[in-house]
Amino acid sequence: MVESVTDCAIVQLDAGGRVLSWNGGAQRIKGYSAEDIIGQHSSRFYTREDVERGAPQQDLGLASAKGRFETEGWRVRKDGSRFWANVVFTAIRDSDGALRGFAKLTRDLTERRRFEAELTNAKAVAEKANRVAQKSEARLRTIADNMPALISYFDADQIFRFVNKTHEERFGQRVGEMTGRTMKEVLGNDEYEKRKPHIEAALRGERVMFEQRMSINGRDQHLQINYVPEFDDSKQVVGIFALIHDITGRKQNEERLESAALHDSLTGLANRQLLADRVSLAIAHARRNKSAMAVVYLDLDGFKEVNDTLGHDAGDSLLKMVAQRLAAAVREVDTVARLGGDEFVIALWQVSGAGDAAAVASKVIKTVSKHYDIGGRTVNISISAGVGIYPAHGQDAATLLKSADLALHAAKHSGKNAYRVFDGEPLASA
Repeated sequence: MVESVTDCAIVQLDAGGRVLSWNGGAQRIKGYSAEDIIGQHSSRFYTREDVERGAPQQDLGLASAKGRFETEGWRVRKDGSRFWANVVFTAIRDSDGALRGFAKLTRDLTERRRFEAELTNAKAVAEKANRVAQKSEARLRTIADNMPALISYFDADQIFRFVNKTHEERFGQRVGEMTGRTMKEVLGNDEYEKRKPHIEAALRGERVMFEQRMSINGRDQHLQINYVPEFDDSKQVVGIFALIHDITGRKQNEERLESAALHDSLTGLANRQLLADRVSLAIAHARRNKSAMAVVYLDLDGFKEVNDTLGHDAGDSLLKMVAQRLAAAVREVDTVARLGGDEFVIALWQVSGAGDAAAVASKVIKTVSKHYDIGGRTVNISISAGVGIYPAHGQDAATLLKSADLALHAAKHSGKNAYRVFDGEPLASA
């Protein structure tokens, strides 16, 4: 899925900043093929000036510290040309919190930057129009009406005085119907209240940029909104220029990237990183409510034989079918994860005790240990499970998972297609 995205560059970096994966959008935007760039350091996309001031290391450091870091600036293509980029770094960590690398999403915003420069020029033209001639106002409208963005001007009383034609396409209202009306009348009370703090900041003389979701003609859109105050000769704010871009596509790509970093690519289940987070959340919930939660560690019996006899494609098909059955066997509040190979874990959000968790393990074994039709052949598979309970078997995610893993090994040793609840001494926290 990620490889097929072409409107943005989606790249995975190792913890040191070297390129591990490269999609079609990265090749289109930056000019490098995967063969050119895999294994190379991501600093080669920065300008010489940014490299000299240490920007590549600073960006990775901020992403590592914050978990997610977004920035804009000039970047360099393979042919040496520059483009204005929006870059989002997302840190990827394992279950122990160790940094494994970064997911990086880059969009070419060169055209948007040009439009913003044109808006600045248009603002100057508008100011001149107010002073000298109506001809310049016509020039402003020609420029604004041909921009793929929502451009408007409202005065200090929040009354629209200028609206470009793009508003007609988005809102279904003619320009003449919006001009002369207040922002609250045009936007509606709910939408106006969301923007009110930003409008008030702009009327105090601040340049404001923010993002907001909005339903337009029944479609949810994500907007980037810029308010630029206009001052008179005495430095009083007399009005606000508004520039609004639809960034829905960018946000959807960011969400897809973040989802890919937290989910198993084969089955779509949670991966190790997301599982650790969900288990920690469930433990915190149980601690606050003086209740219990559990993890069920699972491993297929005989999966290697399926791979050896039918091939890896058949093995992958079997894993996907097992994942579907596991997800259907638990509640929506529970989390099913694949750790790799044929290992799965279920995090049970809340249980009444060991008996409750054991009942789930028994149900899962019966659900999974059935016939599978793979490529016209019937495959029989079973599964073994180990159960760990919070707080009896561990006070944190890593310790609880280790307890459940030990119980799983006991189930395997006893003859497979069975479950065991951890019965050793509580392990020390990891």
